[in-house]
Amino acid sequence: MRRLPDGTAYLDIARWEARLVFEVDGAGRVRGLQMVGDDLRQNQVQLGDELVLRESLVGWRLVPDAYLHQVGAACWSRVGGRF
Repeated sequence: MRRLPDGTAYLDIARWEARLVFEVDGAGRVRGLQMVGDDLRQNQVQLGDELVLRESLVGWRLVPDAYLHQVGAACWSRVGGRF
């Protein structure tokens, strides 16, 4: 959870020592204006020097290893493998 100027953002996974946030986008993200709010939250988090990785729930179910590889690479590049 992160407090932002416009309210509270619930982050799916956050590793603060790596300044890394991992967000899983479900089907609800593309309904109505939800995507706008998500984008604004992502931008606000990134302004604080965190890297935000996003993935779709469908992608996670189809190719989880590809996403885990990206998370591992991001952690390695940010904390030198100390994760």
